[in-house]
Amino acid sequence: MTMTVNALPYTMTVDSLTVIFEGHSYVISKDAPQYRTLCDAIQKNDWLTVTENFTVAQNIQRWAQGRFTVKDSRFYFDDVPLPEELNTRIVQMATKGENPKALFNFWERLQRNPSMRSVTQLWSFLQHEGIPLTEDGCFLAYKGVKEDFTDAHTGKLLNTPGAVHEMPRNRISDDPEYTCHVGFHV
Repeated sequence: MTMTVNALPYTMTVDSLTVIFEGHSYVISKDAPQYRTLCDAIQKNDWLTVTENFTVAQNIQRWAQGRFTVKDSRFYFDDVPLPEELNTRIVQMATKGENPKALFNFWERLQRNPSMRSVTQLWSFLQHEGIPLTEDGCFLAYKGVKEDFTDAHTGKLLNTPGAVHEMPRNRISDDPEYTCHVGFHV
């Protein structure tokens, strides 16, 4: 069911925005993260968006679904807190009115990884290297190959589109000090 909200009384000054809703006065400073979202929504007469963005907590709570919960602006997955860096990014996105669904999907997928080191270090690595996430929580990584699509290190493995390679996990370097090392990995 879609809720409709009629135009709300508001005052916009150089320093703040004040909106009256259900008998409460909401004052949002121009420095508040949701200020721009609210101003844009008012200009578009999108009063439902206005009511959903009075506080950062409203945006944050909206994204805590399924196995994710939030308490005091801290996200949890199965009652285990998310890493601080990931939590901060989700809060930033929710604050801006952006959809952090890709981050939730990424974290849920990552929990199936049997390597504790991978689980604890992957998010920081992806951020450091600027590796993007897809909506379904996968990340986009690239393999260095020669012109003939063989691997850049040995020249023996053909990496044409669709090629599948397998390797025992214990032959893959999991040393986080190397971005490119022994074995198939990111």
